[in-house]
Amino acid sequence: MAKADPDELARKRALMIKLANLILAMSLREAMPLLEDRWNGSVCVDATHAKGLAPNSPVTSTDPDAAWYVRTAKHKDPLALDDLAPDRQDKTGARLLTKAERIKKSLFGYDASLVIARDPSRNGVPLPDGSADPDVVPALVIAFSVDKPSHRPGHVAVEALQQIDDSLPRGYLTGDRAYNDQKPENFQLPVRAMGYEPVYDYPKDQLGVQAGFAGAELVEGNWYCPSMPPGAQGSHQGPDQREDRQADLDQPHPRPSRLPPKQRPDAEGHRR
Repeated sequence: MAKADPDELARKRALMIKLANLILAMSLREAMPLLEDRWNGSVCVDATHAKGLAPNSPVTSTDPDAAWYVRTAKHKDPLALDDLAPDRQDKTGARLLTKAERIKKSLFGYDASLVIARDPSRNGVPLPDGSADPDVVPALVIAFSVDKPSHRPGHVAVEALQQIDDSLPRGYLTGDRAYNDQKPENFQLPVRAMGYEPVYDYPKDQLGVQAGFAGAELVEGNWYCPSMPPGAQGSHQGPDQREDRQADLDQPHPRPSRLPPKQRPDAEGHRR
């Protein structure tokens, strides 16, 4: 790797991703009329690990483009095994692994970042006879990219989204929390510049009012008027209160309280 040409490697990798997605596009030819007629461009992005080599495998890999994939009960993916390796446990009790930190799976391989077409208004429940509903867009993988596990989730997702055919629309975009805590320039701004409207899930400690500016309040990613009813601000945390809060959000008052964007996102994704 020390002797490698980074620019040449990047060029070859870009060609590999482009060619792989052209092959994928061939499998979508029969579905293109359905996507063009009934799909609003909404997608879900997620990463799945490719089959790799376990630590106790009788063979090893020298592929410099792969890396360790580590899964714990907390779904934490560190860049190396050392911090969680059993032989690093202190038998005197100074630093024992908690149950949530124990390794559930570890492989040396790749992550595939998949882009799946979704219909946000219909869930694809089969018809009464068990057959698929022909009016619902199926969950099709329409683009993908491959990289080292958990190294650049935002970059790789954007790279996959860039492979989608320009003739297809852009709608809502959602993913798990691997994406909504990325640096804005690595994920949020590029996807907005492409025309997507991100939809995020927040942990319970990030619900409610998170910041303020010139009187406006930031509530779960959007700016609202400070006179929005408290019940709609996400201050409730218990399971019963979440139902009450959802009822508040379903009422007509939160949307009028939301500050409307003044313009569409610019070429970099920024929006006033």
